[in-house]
Amino acid sequence: MNQLRFRTRLVLILSLFAIVPALVLTLLWSGTVSTALPFVTGRPAWDSVAASGEKAIAAARQAPRTAAQRRAIDAHERADTVFSPAAPSASSPSRAFSRF
Repeated sequence: MNQLRFRTRLVLILSLFAIVPALVLTLLWSGTVSTALPFVTGRPAWDSVAASGEKAIAAARQAPRTAAQRRAIDAHERADTVFSPAAPSASSPSRAFSRF
């Protein structure tokens, strides 16, 4: 059986002591980021706001209202496209947060 030299074994063992913890930490960090990212971006919360806003506007459109109220609802709906799931700022939190 051919044994490795002392220096080769030492380098191999020290490399494993560096590589294995680095791989474990990398995997744990990527799992943490993928879990925490939805909480940071808040996309599900904005989608919920968009859905409830659409329901509220639909209910307001069905109720009897004056012309001024109808114009106010239309203006509000145009201004609230930020909360729409199809809006670019809702799908890209970095653009929405750049205003702040």
